[in-house]
Amino acid sequence: MIRNVSKFKWSVKLILFIIICTVAILHQKVGGGFNGVATVHALCPFGALESLGNLISGKSFISKTYYSNLVFLGGSIALTIFFGRLFCGWLCAFGTLQDIFSAIGKKIFKKRFYINEKLDGYLKYLKYFILAIILYLTWKTGELIVSPYDPFAAFSHLPAGISEVLSGYLWGFILLIVILMSSLFYDNIFCKYMCPLGAFYGTIEKLSAFKIKRDTSTCIKCKKCDKVCPVSIKIEKNEIVKSSECLACMKCVSVCPTNKNSLSLKIGNHILSPLKVGSAGIMTFAAIILVSKGMGYMQTMPNTMNEILVGDPDKIRGWMSMEQIITEFKIDKNRFYSELGVDELDLPLSTTVKKSEDILKGKGIEFDHDKIGEVVKRLIK
Repeated sequence: MIRNVSKFKWSVKLILFIIICTVAILHQKVGGGFNGVATVHALCPFGALESLGNLISGKSFISKTYYSNLVFLGGSIALTIFFGRLFCGWLCAFGTLQDIFSAIGKKIFKKRFYINEKLDGYLKYLKYFILAIILYLTWKTGELIVSPYDPFAAFSHLPAGISEVLSGYLWGFILLIVILMSSLFYDNIFCKYMCPLGAFYGTIEKLSAFKIKRDTSTCIKCKKCDKVCPVSIKIEKNEIVKSSECLACMKCVSVCPTNKNSLSLKIGNHILSPLKVGSAGIMTFAAIILVSKGMGYMQTMPNTMNEILVGDPDKIRGWMSMEQIITEFKIDKNRFYSELGVDELDLPLSTTVKKSEDILKGKGIEFDHDKIGEVVKRLIK
């Protein structure tokens, strides 16, 4: 059973990880927009929490988020209530990336390392503080303020080249390297101590019908369950695992050697195998996504330029062309190019904001694409 569960879970995790990586690569290579590929921000449940402040106040979604974020958040909340933090343990792409480095570390060092129990207990509260700070600043500013510091955002921009990552996601990239190097020694460093989405799931996990229960009459107290737990829960000391840190990875149940349901997964009063719980959770999440798509809610961005820009130059996005910007803001083309200090021949109307800098630098013209937004602001005053 252990091998079957592990293979199944790794298959699921790697397939989803490859899908997310493919989206990230295509977004960088093809671009975004109506004819492009969604940004990974639009596929993250946390984007819905970040936009919540705007939505409550009657404003639009913050940049790079849309209805798809609400679908993923709603689906992951449903998953957490019925199956525990299965999203964290089975579906999260960044969790999988850490697991890959953890597996490499185990091969190299033949063991895992553990953080001092007392320090571990304190550090686990850090993610709740991070969640509160991010939501407060995001709701206050209406901007995706965490993006430059987001390690997975930095990872998803690697296909664009290291120079773009360092210019736009320096701190996120540094954090990414620290997390991945730490993962060679320790399990789920980011998940345990820093993940704001994990902190959110932790607050609602208490409502979950999913529980891991220990039968004290058949448990042999071998502590194998404690050793495999990636978030250092002392399972052998509990009759019911109530910790909100539990990632529903089910390693503890799978590794139990008694074959007497000494550790069992219960949803309500029903005992289920890890394979059944994992399969049911994945099918539930997939069903929510597919139904939402069929109902037209799996939109990663608005349908029109006007809905995206709403007259605000700060909402100009990298996939937008010079022509789209000129048209939507109703500005004079000649004045636009004059203010930019470049010629239309050097920067054709079809050029996107993202590509403008590279195109002009290739012609020996120093240019910062942020200048485009600044020019538009001046011209529409």
